[in-house]
Amino acid sequence: MTTALPLVVDVLLLLALVAAVVRGARAGFVFTLGSTIGAIVGAVAAVVLVPVLAAWVPDPQWRIAAVFAAIALLVIGGLSLGEAIGHHWRRRVRKRLRAVDRVVGAVAGGAVGVLVVSLLGSTVTALGIPLVSPAVASSTVLSTIERYTPDPLARALGQVRGLVVSEGIPRIADALGTLDSGPPPTIDGGSPALTEAAQSVGRVTGAAYACGQTQSGSAFVIADDRLLTNAHVIAGVTEPTVELPGVGGVAGRIVYFDAQQDVAVIAIDGLSTAPLALGETLPDGTVAVQGYPFGGPFASTGAEIVDVSTIEASSIDGGSRAARESYTLAADVNPGNSGGPVLDLDGRVIGMVYARSATRDDIGYAHTMAELDEVIAAAPQLTDAVGSGRCTTR
Repeated sequence: MTTALPLVVDVLLLLALVAAVVRGARAGFVFTLGSTIGAIVGAVAAVVLVPVLAAWVPDPQWRIAAVFAAIALLVIGGLSLGEAIGHHWRRRVRKRLRAVDRVVGAVAGGAVGVLVVSLLGSTVTALGIPLVSPAVASSTVLSTIERYTPDPLARALGQVRGLVVSEGIPRIADALGTLDSGPPPTIDGGSPALTEAAQSVGRVTGAAYACGQTQSGSAFVIADDRLLTNAHVIAGVTEPTVELPGVGGVAGRIVYFDAQQDVAVIAIDGLSTAPLALGETLPDGTVAVQGYPFGGPFASTGAEIVDVSTIEASSIDGGSRAARESYTLAADVNPGNSGGPVLDLDGRVIGMVYARSATRDDIGYAHTMAELDEVIAAAPQLTDAVGSGRCTTR
């Protein structure tokens, strides 16, 4: 990737943020408040209407364009309506309060600009556009915004982005019938071991044009220049974008893809990130699940191993079934967690998340090391690009 591209992106984003601050100062807080409320109303309308619109567009080649156009029209329409109302309100502000109105307006305009830049930037990253998506993912401005965005707001932005980005995680029937498990345990996700491990866990995004969707999940470094993820995360994607802490966005190459076992390997030449230490399959105990639920922010949460058993699971395209040795976990496994590592509390890989329960949101499923060891051992020798199968709409 041309090193100048992320710099160009940063300059454009900074100019956009400055313009938002200037516009907020000129328009004033009351006007900015009105436009912000209007934009929120438009976004809520998009949440309700866009999935319906997407179902009406049968051609997958046009579905992404239709979804983006609908979101833009609804948000801009709400913004315009809000601006009209804000203009009416501002006329009622007394002249002696105009200075305060402008100062607060500048702050509000900047805040709105940050939100818009964050949402659009992460969405462009997920589109998997050659050169552009990795450059945007490597933006220092965007990474700084993401670092200081409060977790509740970051999760909300991730769910809004989910209108465009498919982060579907397979659901499977409970292999053990009715489970008697408590809530997921609380762990110290910021412990030194888990903090170090987090540096090797990345977010994967890419466009599956045949299905008219973009996809997002997690991955982790298992050898020099190699990452492991789920096959369903990158199914139908030709060039996934991988974002790792301190590295930014990098275009990856798919060198292994097993739709039956839902395992894939991504190669990134010259990757400086250290591989995670490998552990062994555990029979029970408290562990950690790391990844990017809803496409971000990063999360390191507790899980309890309820059972280790062989599960009959379908291939990712709904085809034939095959046996997988799997953990059943009491864990909050959400869309975007797919392909993330299961770690012991010393930061060693003991599995990989691949599904959640069809009946309970607090039960997840993960490959044990019996399903991963062979692929991990072969990963350094996997160099040739392979196909990524067929995407599936979710």
